[in-house]
Amino acid sequence: MARIGKAMGRHFAGAGEPLLVSVRSGARVSMPGMMDTVLNLGLSPEKVEALAEATGNPRFAWDSYRRFVSMFGDVVLGLCSADHNPFESILEKEKKKAKEAPKKKVAKAEDEKKKDPKKDKKPTKESATKKTAKKPTSEKKVTKAANKKRTKDKEEEKEKNQKSAKDSSKKK
Repeated sequence: MARIGKAMGRHFAGAGEPLLVSVRSGARVSMPGMMDTVLNLGLSPEKVEALAEATGNPRFAWDSYRRFVSMFGDVVLGLCSADHNPFESILEKEKKKAKEAPKKKVAKAEDEKKKDPKKDKKPTKESATKKTAKKPTSEKKVTKAANKKRTKDKEEEKEKNQKSAKDSSKKK
């Protein structure tokens, strides 16, 4: 294993990118589909993290690990029979739970709306204006004075521009 790992630049044990191997039963000539195979031997929960990082795909890494555990349980430990695979049974139950979870969340939200109908109501224009704080009178006066000054400054600027335009036309 060390020689293969060195050639591949990977490690079967320890840290770093994982060296994964596939193992078939001892027939001298390969007969695909006829021999028991264990894929991804060398994969562990720690190596899954390294594989996820190396590939940039955590879902692929964890699915590879799931397949390894299932194959190891079947081929090495003999946990599966022709009509029952405990790993697939667990997977199917979890898939079913995952599909039902969003439905349960929606149902729970609807139940909460029935209990407190005001909770999800959007504020109306009236309620929004009631909630906004009114400015104190002194602040209103300052704002009004600032607006008057801006208006006066704009008018003076306009007059100045008009006067300079008249002067330049007289020079021509």
